[in-house]
Amino acid sequence: QPLELTHFIMGLISNDQGQKIYNPFAGIASFGVNMNEKDSYYGQELVPTSWGIGLLRLIINGKDHQNYVCNDSVTNWLGNSQKFDLIVANPPFNVRLHERVEELRNLEDFLITKGYQSLSSNGRLITILPAGFLYRDGQDQRLRKELVDGDLIDTIISLPTGLFHNTGIATIMLVLNKNKKHPNKVKF
Repeated sequence: QPLELTHFIMGLISNDQGQKIYNPFAGIASFGVNMNEKDSYYGQELVPTSWGIGLLRLIINGKDHQNYVCNDSVTNWLGNSQKFDLIVANPPFNVRLHERVEELRNLEDFLITKGYQSLSSNGRLITILPAGFLYRDGQDQRLRKELVDGDLIDTIISLPTGLFHNTGIATIMLVLNKNKKHPNKVKF
């Protein structure tokens, strides 16, 4: 992910120190490298090469790397056993889950569903998704309805196409918030 996007996301994150932050699909730990010193960072990356690079980046930048592990975020979701103040992720796009998680069709649906269940009472989830999430039928439509009915959507930001080097897919940034400043409103 481009460094500018990481910095933009970091600008959306509260400056409150001592937050418990979960970064599934962590890649090379860009968010972990940029977190406040007093935050507790938990990162997971499935690809050993990416994880190794992320581990080196955390060490070089003097960041805590004890909770950055080479692990599958889908089968070993940390939010099943604990709650987080912030979940931040840029999952691979359009990855089908098949039999891994029966009720969820793809990785984006998994992240949103498991993510908002794993947030503390003041928690936020910030993720990058294909723009198709906003208009697809089926599971995405059901999930959008749940998010709207639960008043969890805080912000939707349309990102420029061509932002990612490996895809031309139009993308959005979705911010979910369990403690919105302006209930029943969504910022676009």
